Amino acid sequence: MKPSEELRFIKRCNRITNKIRKSYPTLKYAGITFEIKKLKIGSMFARWTSKNAYKVQIDYSKYRLATNEEIAGALAHEFIHFEEYSTWTLAKRRRWLAKYLKSPLLRAKTERRVDKKTIERGFGKALAANRSMRASDMTKEEILKAKRFYMFRDEIAKYAKRIGK
Repeated sequence: MKPSEELRFIKRCNRITNKIRKSYPTLKYAGITFEIKKLKIGSMFARWTSKNAYKVQIDYSKYRLATNEEIAGALAHEFIHFEEYSTWTLAKRRRWLAKYLKSPLLRAKTERRVDKKTIERGFGKALAANRSMRASDMTKEEILKAKRFYMFRDEIAKYAKRIGK
């Protein structure tokens, strides 16, 4: 990817962030930066860099053709992680991350809980758009595996309807 393409994409993520940030009061003054990085797992990853400073690592190859709504769905999900991190000590964050990376069960519980909070925050439509976009590049086997960890369009719609969102 060309540096100018990367810069345009990061600016786009910043504009989307500025639009959805108001839904995350605890992140009002947080520093949120973006890094383009080839990820082995997933398409975006929330990183806590220091108190009140966060980084979203994005696998650009998975978002090159994404709409703003699809990107917003993923960012809304990552921002829920940031809100959780903001209440943790550094020691707790390190302990949790070590467990998260080793335990598929903890990962599944965490990601599904974060998906529900994302929908409750009013980003169900954007999250569903994101998951549909991501699924379009996956095999059936990959989709089944991903559904163990994340909610997809039908499940998102069902939950949103149940809670009145």
